Amino acid sequence: MRETSVKDVMGAMERLAPGSTAEDRDNAGLQVGDRAWPARSVWCALDPLPDVVLAAVQAGVNMLVTHHPLLFTPLKSLDLATPAGKILSLAISHRLAIFCAHTNLDRAPGGVNDVLAEQLGLLDVTGLGAPGEKDGLRPIGLTGTLPAPMSLAAFALFAQNALDTPRARFAGAPDMEVRKAAVCGGSGRSLLKEFFRSGAEVFVTGDLGYHDARQAEERGLALLDLGHFATERLIVPALANALGRELLKEGCDAVVSPCGIERDPFTWT
Repeated sequence: MRETSVKDVMGAMERLAPGSTAEDRDNAGLQVGDRAWPARSVWCALDPLPDVVLAAVQAGVNMLVTHHPLLFTPLKSLDLATPAGKILSLAISHRLAIFCAHTNLDRAPGGVNDVLAEQLGLLDVTGLGAPGEKDGLRPIGLTGTLPAPMSLAAFALFAQNALDTPRARFAGAPDMEVRKAAVCGGSGRSLLKEFFRSGAEVFVTGDLGYHDARQAEERGLALLDLGHFATERLIVPALANALGRELLKEGCDAVVSPCGIERDPFTWT
């Protein structure tokens, strides 16, 4: 076994979720760090939040691989008193590299939406809508058939239990029959038109609004909002397993683990 570097982890992530498949507006890739730094201990997480970064530093982690970017818009200054500045300062001073795989991980085989579809037991999974912004790319959203038809209300309860979340709200007739579902982890509002054309009866995602629900109702379709966090957090252990296997194939000595401290920012009463 050889010592793992940040470059090794980046190479493994490139094979799992190529950066070229990220959407043009995205900022996937190395957010902070040096490719030559060691990466013997790697954590996977959804967000590079201050408490996650601090916990990683305290645990002696060398590299943090997250789904959401630390830097999404260009910085005009590096003020160490800002949240981003504090994270950057802490990461650099402790040689903690931070890497992001965002929309490229959404559409990757075995990525966010594949894991979500699998957790919901969907069969015959295909892409939702046309390819992405770059020609030939796999669509971010997916559709699949349920193992057996069920009512919308029953499917909502099933999905809530499958994702182990206290939050589930749906728009549509509770007794409507659901045979086919569309899914998009995180925020899927931009895919509503694709859902309406897909032949699926229900769209499972997060961050949906009032007018989104009205549009679905008008078409006799349904929306199931399980929250941004619940529809994406499944990727954390899945990515840790996949990345660990990829590095092991290359003879690297890294230990890859899911971050276990993240929680939904919303509290439900």
